[in-house]
Amino acid sequence: MHSDLDCTLENLPHRPTVRLGLRMLSGLRWESAQRIVDARHECLFDNAEDLARRAGLELHEMKLLASADALKSLSGAPSARRRRPPR
Repeated sequence: MHSDLDCTLENLPHRPTVRLGLRMLSGLRWESAQRIVDARHECLFDNAEDLARRAGLELHEMKLLASADALKSLSGAPSARRRRPPR
């Protein structure tokens, strides 16, 4: 699961859940959020370093994402697993 620019309604088996969009993260520039979304549409991120490199993020932006727990899904992801995101 991942966030887009806007908030979305996730249809989870238990109950619907609101996933906050990247634009809700105070201090993250819109352009940076858009680069994250664009890069993820090409191929899912392997890890936080891959995210920072492919989306062209600065250290303070990575810290913002980490403080919002937005990097949790990337921890421990095998770097050899590169797949296209579901459409």
